[in-house]
Amino acid sequence: MKYLNQPFVLWLLSSVVLGLISFFYANWSENTAENLRNERLATDVFLEAKFRMDQMDETLRTSLRLESEGENENAVLMTSAMVHLGGIVSFPADDNGQVWVGNGGVGRTHLPFGQGYRDELFKSHSLLNLWHSFHSLTCGGPPSDEKTRQIDLQIQTLKGNVPRHATKEEGRDLVTQTRENWPKVRETLEMFSYPNPRLDVREHCQN
Repeated sequence: MKYLNQPFVLWLLSSVVLGLISFFYANWSENTAENLRNERLATDVFLEAKFRMDQMDETLRTSLRLESEGENENAVLMTSAMVHLGGIVSFPADDNGQVWVGNGGVGRTHLPFGQGYRDELFKSHSLLNLWHSFHSLTCGGPPSDEKTRQIDLQIQTLKGNVPRHATKEEGRDLVTQTRENWPKVRETLEMFSYPNPRLDVREHCQN
């Protein structure tokens, strides 16, 4: 025991202890910082997805009102713009993105909220990309390929085979498809319908 009281031994032991403390503190700090970054990013992804889904809800409400007022063509144009330019089935449209139904064309400024994305950080993300990112951030890893494929197929039912440059008949078909299928898509992506992204989503991580 007397050797333990030697200055060199005491110095060595204290150095080892301090080194271990510094090592574990550095790891803890790094993990804490990474967790905070992931939490902030998950919140941003959540708000972006909610923005787009709320805009789709508003589009469908407005298109129904337009139809009731006899403005069927405007209802078709607005719904077509949202489906193709609003960042739902594909990336949000840029400034030059347009949709044509018959002889009528509209751009992203005709969307209820004026654009297809909330934050420029996500202008190269579709709704599927946002869901995939949110799942990865909140569930500790990406969803399965099969689950991703199923959700993508469901989102794509909103437009079916209707192109960006559609006939009036195709435009009306798109409105019908969107109204029928959007509630199903919303139900599938219900994690984006919560009041805030910090709600426990482990149930969805297991699905």
